[in-house]
Amino acid sequence: MGDATPPAPDLAAEMEQMRTQLAELRQQQTNAQTTNTLLEQLVQKLDNSKGKKIWVDKPEKFNGKIGDTVENWLKGWELWFKHREMQDGEAEERMKIETAILGTVEKVKMALARHEREHGAWTTWKDFAKDMRAKYTSTDSAFARYLKLKRITQKDGESVESYYQRFDENIDRQKIDSTPIASDDATEGNGGPKKGNDLHNFMFVDNLQSTIKSGFLRLPEARDFHKRELYEVRELATRVEESVSHFTKFIDKDKSGSGSGSNSNSGSKSSTKKFQKSRDTDEISREKLTPKEKSFLNSNILKGGGTYIYPNVQKKWD
Repeated sequence: MGDATPPAPDLAAEMEQMRTQLAELRQQQTNAQTTNTLLEQLVQKLDNSKGKKIWVDKPEKFNGKIGDTVENWLKGWELWFKHREMQDGEAEERMKIETAILGTVEKVKMALARHEREHGAWTTWKDFAKDMRAKYTSTDSAFARYLKLKRITQKDGESVESYYQRFDENIDRQKIDSTPIASDDATEGNGGPKKGNDLHNFMFVDNLQSTIKSGFLRLPEARDFHKRELYEVRELATRVEESVSHFTKFIDKDKSGSGSGSNSNSGSKSSTKKFQKSRDTDEISREKLTPKEKSFLNSNILKGGGTYIYPNVQKKWD
């Protein structure tokens, strides 16, 4: 027998296989181009982000007012310079001074220019800031500032919140050294009151309006108010303020809806005024409660309060 003849190659199948491989190569090339494009975009974004800068607003122009404004103004410039140096590198001292001088009103610019003519130009920011504080910071002593704080009282018609804001602002202006004194007694570290808090709390409560103060002192939570933070004392006083306001509206409504006769109206007005005038008192009497008064108070406590207690009973110590 002769040798077997090899089968004829399947040209159609080979062509289809080559087409498939060519399609795969084209897809790989497309994927590679897409990846390169994404990488290029990412690099471009990173390059663009490097050029972006974050700026802090410059302080408002200093108007030359004597007080605490200059301290805030100087700190504002120091913060601005710090952020600027993070972006552009270290700034020269003289540049800082000239930039800050431009941030003042005209009369202050003239005063600073005169100072430099007479005493020489500032060469360091530290010297400039020192002279600005010496010239424009209040010269009040610690005791003078304490007296100003002591004179702050809650005005007629003023809310507790508004009074608190004025009082708290003046606390920040005190120059008294609040460094704790070493002691074996109760201190902040072992649960005692913070140094200075008790005095400020006493002053705040003492200068409340009389109706709010008397109601505040009757609150069970007010027994240790000198140990609390000032904002906590304000919250208690606000509760009393809301209660007094509600009670006053109730009295006014009752007065407007009382009898129609002239005699009854006048009698109602006089009795209401008398009641409003003496419904609270800060006086303390050593007189003891009568058995009837004790019974009334115990009954009022058991039912959760709500019954008005007349001033002659309120002021009794027993």
